[in-house]
Amino acid sequence: MWRAVTTSAGGRRGIDDRRRDFRRDFLVGPVSAGEGRKLTQGRANRTEQSIHKTYRVAAIVTHPVQYYSPLFQYIEQYTDIDLTVYYGTDAGSREFYDSGFATHLKWDVPLLHGYKHLVVSPGSAITDPIRGRSVPLAASLRRFNPDAIWIQGYSRALHWAAFLWAGASRTPILLRGDSNIVARRKRWRLMLKYPMLRTLVAMSRGCLYVGTRNREYYQHYGAREEQLFPVPFVVDNDFFSRADAGLRSRRDEARSRFGIQDDAPVIVAAGKLSPAKAPLDLLDAFARIRSSLPCHLLYAGDGPLRSTIETTCKIRGIPNVHITGFLNQSEIPQAYVAGDLQVLPSSIEPWGLVVNEGMNFGLPVVVSEAVGCAPDLVLHDVNGYTFKTGDVTVLADRLGTLVANPGKRAELGRASRGIIAGWGLREAAVGLRAAVVASTRHAGTETDVA
Repeated sequence: MWRAVTTSAGGRRGIDDRRRDFRRDFLVGPVSAGEGRKLTQGRANRTEQSIHKTYRVAAIVTHPVQYYSPLFQYIEQYTDIDLTVYYGTDAGSREFYDSGFATHLKWDVPLLHGYKHLVVSPGSAITDPIRGRSVPLAASLRRFNPDAIWIQGYSRALHWAAFLWAGASRTPILLRGDSNIVARRKRWRLMLKYPMLRTLVAMSRGCLYVGTRNREYYQHYGAREEQLFPVPFVVDNDFFSRADAGLRSRRDEARSRFGIQDDAPVIVAAGKLSPAKAPLDLLDAFARIRSSLPCHLLYAGDGPLRSTIETTCKIRGIPNVHITGFLNQSEIPQAYVAGDLQVLPSSIEPWGLVVNEGMNFGLPVVVSEAVGCAPDLVLHDVNGYTFKTGDVTVLADRLGTLVANPGKRAELGRASRGIIAGWGLREAAVGLRAAVVASTRHAGTETDVA
């Protein structure tokens, strides 16, 4: 018998209180009451206006990423920030080999449209996009003369060139990443990184945290309260919500595409089939559930462990396991529509944006405690469950609870939609603008964020 998972009233209040505190930052923070009223204007009204650009911001990013471009486009269209994105390379916008998916791929959504950008080293590899060419970056930044420089990450030569330029020009630095202190790291690496990261945090006027654990990370390295601004890790909710609405009536067709011919519940695991994603733990848990409950496991992705999964299924006789291969942005919605619940059992996962995606399709979610978004997006017995990383028994129990109970799946799925509706591009843009305003101390009260 699969049992429901419960929590004490005090435990639930603690989770809800932390979540309210974090979400409140997006709605108020350092934004004035007058500015708050302007934030309620709808997108339709704002697109009819010409927005005066008040703040010049340079964003430093290694390469185009399918998750970042919608935010850049939103900032350009709906805010008074004059944004220019400086890419080290254009590798993400053309075909490239992704070792995590173990395939060559090219994203089928526009990554370089709808906002201003400059590529420092076209044609170079993602691994070291700047190749020591800091002069073109410095010259371009000097011409743009930004009010603030948003540096996305710190580990590449491109980032360090930007840090040096900002320090020399005394341009306020806004640091953003998705790291957390929960992730397992070798002790010697932590000792080496500690003084470096404390220095970078001290240099930064703002630390743009993507979630609760990322905020704790910056605090661990010395960030003060006035340096912290919430700029959540988001996906384009409108894109996925529209896909859900358009595909929902063709759910049977989507399931059939992946070889699912009955109406048994489908567990969706979207992402790379690599060791960090723990797909073999999931397969073991699924085998335990499938022995007593009819269901399917849909791996929506590809990667180096695919052949191991297929061989294990054959040797152990595990039925109803489907592997889609790599699905592009226009294809992945079909996997979510085909599914009834989502799982991300990763052993290493700084955030887990596939969880954001799946919640737009009304899926309850089960994630390991290593998944960075867990404290913010996965509320225990509200829209999903967590489990101790690597604990296959508890993972099977959590999944089995949902497989066996369609009413529970529907209840938690509705909660997923509600939670993710307040965790989108607008919230990220509001947080970024608050950081820019605080770092530059401009008046900036005439235009804001839609």
